[in-house]
Amino acid sequence: FFMSPQCRENMKHFNFKYSFDDDSEQKQSDHVDSLLASNVFQKLRSPKMIVFDKDGTLGDCTSALRIWANTMTNYMVNELTDMEKPSNEIDECIQAFHKAMGWCSVTDNVVPSAPLAADTWESIVETAGLQLASFGIAEAATKAKQWHYQEMNNVHGDDSPLFEN
Repeated sequence: FFMSPQCRENMKHFNFKYSFDDDSEQKQSDHVDSLLASNVFQKLRSPKMIVFDKDGTLGDCTSALRIWANTMTNYMVNELTDMEKPSNEIDECIQAFHKAMGWCSVTDNVVPSAPLAADTWESIVETAGLQLASFGIAEAATKAKQWHYQEMNNVHGDDSPLFEN
């Protein structure tokens, strides 16, 4: 059984009677055996909670939400343009879409507690589909899913990490 250097470093903080200074496999094996029998090791392997943070309380995911809002808006505008909607009506649709989703185009940021900040992606996409349908876009729910799941499957790829190594 191999224990990574990071794991060994983390174990030092629990003041076990064995030291991890010697990297011999036998000592690592002895340490692991003693840890497996302890409740502490099980607690280390079983997280008490997993935190999801979309509203920026713990981490800044504004860039991902900006990409999402802009991409969905662009697709919507293309559809409305193809439907030959007048530009003033398209602008009204953009404002209504942003309001329903919880995106402020003035600040270019998410509105706290709005769907983009607080809902699941499934719920957000459903809301987007309903909005698109209200603008007369055919197959709106399907298009919202396609635009979200196929076009933006790595929307959080450029988010800043919560912790630096």
